[in-house]
Amino acid sequence: MKSKDTFFYLKFLLSPIIFPILAWVSFSNKGWLAYSGILFVFVLVPLIDLIIPPSKDNPESKEAEAKLIENKFFDLMLWSILIIQLLILSSFIYTVYHFGEQVSQITLIGWILTMGMCCGVLGINVGHELGHRMNSWQRFIGKACLWTSLRMSFYIEHNYGHHVTVSTDEDPASARKYEIVWLFIPKSIFLSWVSAWKIQLKLLKQKQISFFSIKNDMFYFTLIQWASIFAAFSLGTIVGIAYLSACIIGWTLLEMTNYIEHYGLRRHRKENGQYERTMPIHSWNSNHSFSGATLFHLSRHSDHHYIASRPYQILRNFETVPNMPTGYAGMIVLSCIPPLFFAIMHPMLKSIENLPKDGINQN
Repeated sequence: MKSKDTFFYLKFLLSPIIFPILAWVSFSNKGWLAYSGILFVFVLVPLIDLIIPPSKDNPESKEAEAKLIENKFFDLMLWSILIIQLLILSSFIYTVYHFGEQVSQITLIGWILTMGMCCGVLGINVGHELGHRMNSWQRFIGKACLWTSLRMSFYIEHNYGHHVTVSTDEDPASARKYEIVWLFIPKSIFLSWVSAWKIQLKLLKQKQISFFSIKNDMFYFTLIQWASIFAAFSLGTIVGIAYLSACIIGWTLLEMTNYIEHYGLRRHRKENGQYERTMPIHSWNSNHSFSGATLFHLSRHSDHHYIASRPYQILRNFETVPNMPTGYAGMIVLSCIPPLFFAIMHPMLKSIENLPKDGINQN
């Protein structure tokens, strides 16, 4: 195997290895070390993205793509995340239960933030990838990953809502131009939840299925998640608040990711009233290798929305897509300062207006 190919495989071990270590460092320490998760995600990762040049490499051929799809290494990476996330969550609850009242609020907040990073990067991100799989048992693992972050409704809204209405004003997860991230986050969380229920009820009506059917995912998602919240609070108020707070941080990370992925991009309506097809140009792309690897290639978002069924390991870069000036972590930090974010992104929005709408030429 070529060294280049070896690196391609090994880089996807970053999340399964680094985040358990970050969680252990955080939950085993007090003070600034308790903030290991957030320091890694929002300080170290953006710095590394600035140092390592973006990679525009794509699979060399259809045969190369087929080999990557058939290689179980990439699936094992995803499947292992559920076990890893459950171990991290158990460790977090154990630590807060036994030591939460003995440490300072500063340390406790650090533990919560680190757990929140794991909820977003591992629980929700991997749940998103597996939620697109054709096998029902892989989708089940994806839903279980989302359960650890109490965001199971994401499965319904993302697959049946977001991928249909993306980059339109009908999509709560697609930020409009001039929309401020701090206002976008609560709006997207609430409206995405409402959308998930609307979609679920519509699906039940179309199939003439009872509300209390096993097919009503949203009903059972709600029961499972509320049972989890009550279970956490049964261990003590501090455990319940800490767990719920970590999940909300995971949601926030998801919505900030949604914000940067489609900010200001819009699909136009055709004469028949329908929106034009979703093309790579309707999502912001990022080829920054390090942050992309930690997110299992989520940053190749243009191709993901172009063909949602493509597994993460074969997502492609295209020549004619809007590319972020830095990786996801850096973009999230940038979005926290709206005037600076607008100053950088609006000229880029202007510059991509002349890009071909159907441009899918690969590098």
